Amino acid sequence: MTGAVGAEPSRAVLIGTARYTHLAAIPAATANVTDLADVLTRPGAAFTTGQCVTVLDPDRTGVGNEVGRAARGASGLLLVYYTGHGLLDRRGRLHLAVPGSDPADVRWTAVPFETLREEILDSPARVRVLILDCCFAGRAFEAMADVPSLVAGQTDIHGTYTITSSSANEPSFAPADHRNTAFTGAFLAVAAAAPASTLDELYRETDRHLHLAGHPRPQCRNIDIAADLRLFGQPQPPTTPAATMPGAGRDDTPAPPAPITPAVSPGGPASGDHPHHSPALEPIEDREPGRPAPDVRRRIGRRRVLTGAAIAIPLTAATAAGITALRSPTTPNRLAGTSASPSAPAQLAWTTAAVLTGHTGKVYSVAFNPAGTLLATGSSDKTARLWDVTSRQLVGQPLTGHTGDVESVAFNPAGTLLATGSYDQTVRLWDVASRELVGQPLGHTNGVVSVAFNPAGTLLATGSYDQTVRLWDVASRELVGQPLGHTSWVLSVAFNRDGTLLATGSSDQTVRLWDVASRELIGQPLTGHTNEVVSVAFNPTGTLLATGSYDMTVRLWDVASRELVGQPLGHTDLVWSVAFNPAGTLLATGSLDKTRLWDVASRQLVGQPLTGHTDGVLSVAFDPAGTLLATGSFDTTVRLWK
Repeated sequence: MTGAVGAEPSRAVLIGTARYTHLAAIPAATANVTDLADVLTRPGAAFTTGQCVTVLDPDRTGVGNEVGRAARGASGLLLVYYTGHGLLDRRGRLHLAVPGSDPADVRWTAVPFETLREEILDSPARVRVLILDCCFAGRAFEAMADVPSLVAGQTDIHGTYTITSSSANEPSFAPADHRNTAFTGAFLAVAAAAPASTLDELYRETDRHLHLAGHPRPQCRNIDIAADLRLFGQPQPPTTPAATMPGAGRDDTPAPPAPITPAVSPGGPASGDHPHHSPALEPIEDREPGRPAPDVRRRIGRRRVLTGAAIAIPLTAATAAGITALRSPTTPNRLAGTSASPSAPAQLAWTTAAVLTGHTGKVYSVAFNPAGTLLATGSSDKTARLWDVTSRQLVGQPLTGHTGDVESVAFNPAGTLLATGSYDQTVRLWDVASRELVGQPLGHTNGVVSVAFNPAGTLLATGSYDQTVRLWDVASRELVGQPLGHTSWVLSVAFNRDGTLLATGSSDQTVRLWDVASRELIGQPLTGHTNEVVSVAFNPTGTLLATGSYDMTVRLWDVASRELVGQPLGHTDLVWSVAFNPAGTLLATGSLDKTRLWDVASRQLVGQPLTGHTDGVLSVAFDPAGTLLATGSFDTTVRLWK
């Protein structure tokens, strides 16, 4: 565990109800508790064996006794986990089921969440974590809504972090014949793949995992600092040497795992899956329909994604199978037009010119300034950095101030300003010369994923998980008109060469083209991708648009006709970033399966994929001369290729 709670006493109580008298059994609840206890008490994790109590099939008094004992005994970290049926009383209030709970008499036979909530809030623990894996778990947020007023003035309370397996009105799922429920199985798989993850990182990757598998999406709310807590292990220092010599690093891409039968189909639950609640709950007509929980969904966005069948793999199997390398079994590994071209352009051998180290988290974004003398990078370590391209050295200290991952960076056309977009829901503008913040941050209502200046430098476009694109007047720092929208997260934005068009890509699987002057959508959205569109880029003439998606493909579109040009270009894993070279003859695509270069005219692969990063590539960018390519990676490094 990190130093968030120091050596103060910590406690965990893990509650699971598998057997019921009036409800369907959930055998996976027992495995959920035992597997979670195992990883929470391993060497380097948050708890010792004596600090972690498991409670299986308790009665109401048993739940109260164990939670109360843990709450009173924790002054450092308190973790409470429940897995089982979630029940609603006639007023729509959440209750946690125990073996004798009766859906016809919820108030007297189940544990009111309100009681659990009060016990947690009364604990002297400085950091509290609540995890609910049950139906209607999102109701917990409604009950916890007054936390800020309760803790006002109590400066010794450092954090409360709540994760629920579904929203206020959704069932959670327990896939038939699998060891764990969908949510806990995904949570454990992510913990096995990346034990040094913070709570925020665990939540985001679990969210992505469930989303891609078609399960209900978890919800999250945190107050104060608990988001940075590590439950399962300490971060390890980067393995890539700090030297900037060519060829540093290695290529150790894991081999694809053996095929595994998926727990669900991409479109929804597989046959045999069942929600945590019994069908007997459905006829209860007199309960009040619950209002939707606040939109606190927080996306993993642009992190390693665990796809397909991994969701239902037992923890030990997930580890053995190399869960970080799992691919979706429903997506072809290669599409037409992806073979290496025998007549590719002359520059076939791009080699590592330098390895830039210093970030302590994944590098989500890279961007050259217009002169090609500086490279900006943004990272999950919550910093942006400026690098001297010639000396390959860091320029000054990292730019700090964001309280969330820095997911996008962009220079204005004059190279005098740097925009940084962050998961903390803000965009910051920095004076490049002084390295000082310019004015107050610009705001969204959820994390900011993508930022781009128009060619004149007068407008800044920002895309966010709040499903909007916002245009800002750079001089006045005011919002221009109303936000533009998608039906889901906006993950990428890009202007064309004259700034008349704005392209946006979204997790709704579409690309939209907007007339910047009128702020109107041009025609219908571009469709064809079968998963989230995470990167968009115009070629230098503005005649082609490249789009990269989690469906493992890159598509080229004729901007005038809005038609697909040829067949999609294929990767064997998720595509995160696309970028044209300044001549428009090459397209670089970054993916979990390395970086690839494509001849735009022939749409053929140029040479072999670039090897050197020890993990997937999140971001790619050419310098203004087209002689250098920068790539940012999950491995915390940036590579320059020439």
